[in-house]
Amino acid sequence: MEKELAAKIYLLSSDDVTLAVLRIHQLLESSSEINIDEVVANYINFKDNPEQLAVVTTAQELSDKQAVEITSKVTQKFDGVTVVFEVDQTIIGGLVIRVGDNQVDESIATKIKLAV
Repeated sequence: MEKELAAKIYLLSSDDVTLAVLRIHQLLESSSEINIDEVVANYINFKDNPEQLAVVTTAQELSDKQAVEITSKVTQKFDGVTVVFEVDQTIIGGLVIRVGDNQVDESIATKIKLAV
């Protein structure tokens, strides 16, 4: 839980600072038994080693079953990564997976761009 929270905070750090602070506060409030020292340690680890974080972007929220299946496939390919999910409706459908400098873009938006 602390690792996933640190990953979400790491992803927020590039947003507007005020918005990021508010969202971090919401994340921390939603979890009553968080070890903040472990969250900070994991955040620093993601900052120093972004290749240990896999960000999966989808156009809509995934079901638990879909998230488990994707997590399993990503962790098989990239051993030891922490997988977090983001929703971005602008990709229309499909998904985008980023691990460090690597990106697999199977989004409908990209396929449409490439087709025109």
